[in-house]
Amino acid sequence: MNPVARRLREEEGFTLVEVMVVSVLMILVLGATLTTFTEFESVERANTLQNESADQSRRAIVVLSRELRNLASPTNGQPLAVEKAYPHDPYPHDLVFLTVAPVRPATTPNANVRNIRRVRYCLGDSSGGKATLWSQTQTWTTADPPALTPAQTASCPSADVGWELVPGTRALAENLVNRETGQPVFTANAAALNRVTSLRVGIDVDVNPGARPAAARLASGVFLRNQNRPPVAAFTATDTGTRRLLLNASGAADPEGKPLSEYIWHADGITQPVASGVIAYWTVPGAPSSFPQSRTVTLRVRDPEGLSGEQTQTGILVR
Repeated sequence: MNPVARRLREEEGFTLVEVMVVSVLMILVLGATLTTFTEFESVERANTLQNESADQSRRAIVVLSRELRNLASPTNGQPLAVEKAYPHDPYPHDLVFLTVAPVRPATTPNANVRNIRRVRYCLGDSSGGKATLWSQTQTWTTADPPALTPAQTASCPSADVGWELVPGTRALAENLVNRETGQPVFTANAAALNRVTSLRVGIDVDVNPGARPAAARLASGVFLRNQNRPPVAAFTATDTGTRRLLLNASGAADPEGKPLSEYIWHADGITQPVASGVIAYWTVPGAPSSFPQSRTVTLRVRDPEGLSGEQTQTGILVR
């Protein structure tokens, strides 16, 4: 028998071709395995970085919430603590407000007896689709807070001398992609700053935009418990049939439950009031032959801190 045929039949050893085929197969399997492990490690690393960035953003929201709950208006009872917020300001990634500082500075003399400071949170410029959330603070020793200047919010972070650059300027969270997702970081519940009673914070985090894992959304809301709100005016006007209106403002109320200090009634846009008080009568001037008439009545109420609210009703029939 041919020696080669006998060796193949007896399975004694391998030919060079067989060894090469097996080697190639082993290399392919090993390569596929290493590729799988590398891809797994890359995904695991991305998930870890995403979770770390999300935790960083959660801590930033906690700090922001604590400072918002210590909101402090410059004048007792006046809702002037929120100085910059969306939608009052068109930029949705900038928030400025006054709050009570946790530590009173040792500087003397210090007329800032309430220890108020100004705090700013803003989103910096994007790089690679990602941006950093910054915090800036401003303190003073005068009785009244200094005015917020346009230069202080012209950039983020701002190098304006109004802010304490060290240590008052801090990077709180990284890898924010709110500009790319089109979602505002800060949203107030009112367009008028003196009517803001709550703020929403929404942070989109993505360490690798456009790749897995997808952006993580973190959101929270804070009710501004120290924010005094204007009173709400409400009234009824009843025609008594004798060219008089019975004006009843018992439906007017203060959101904080305080008694209203003033009820003033105006008619037909005239500056001079026609009556005052919760319940009042207004005798409509004019010749008897000119009735019935249609009149406009406005109620203006004021709370103990001086905030006012008003309501106007038109087309009130007087006979």
